[in-house]
Amino acid sequence: MFFSLLVLTVCSVSKKQSLDVLICLNSKSPEVVKAREFLIPYMEHFGMPYHILDIGESAFPEDIQDHALIVIGHPGISAGIDNDHLVQLVRSAAKKGTGIVTFDPGISLYNEPSTITTASIDRVVFSTARHFITASHPENDTLKFYNPLLINPPVNLKGNSLIENSGNPLLMLEETNTGKLVIWTSMDWMLSEIFGPLKGLDDC
Repeated sequence: MFFSLLVLTVCSVSKKQSLDVLICLNSKSPEVVKAREFLIPYMEHFGMPYHILDIGESAFPEDIQDHALIVIGHPGISAGIDNDHLVQLVRSAAKKGTGIVTFDPGISLYNEPSTITTASIDRVVFSTARHFITASHPENDTLKFYNPLLINPPVNLKGNSLIENSGNPLLMLEETNTGKLVIWTSMDWMLSEIFGPLKGLDDC
């Protein structure tokens, strides 16, 4: 998914736009370990140029929207910081064409705050709607987990589910007139005891 999104975004960026992926994490959040142990190894494996912004220690740069792709690197990203400011920056970047992927389902392009719930799923099914993020999977492709996965889908779901279980999305896409946002409602599928790498979700 990251590679596909980066390629499509890079094709339309200006010469001034950085082609590095900006990974936002928050060292003040207990969830930051997921970015360090799950996400960053994926970036290294795919050989994607990136740099890290620790929003728990550093102020947001004024040029945050000048990156081809921004990844909100873990759940609970707004612990101890101004969440409204972060959301506004994300929306501004999306409006200017920056690709955005978030592993925090509380981040949304819509004005009203997201209400998060919890669901336990034992498998996922790929949507029949074709999208480049899931293009390598056939319609209704089903993947079964070794153990149940806890996900945190928004209650006020307004996006389109790309991968789900009975209406509970693991991967969804928000599209508004101000941009697009790819949302993972959990990154715990990356744990080997649940599903792990190289089992069928990596390409997404």
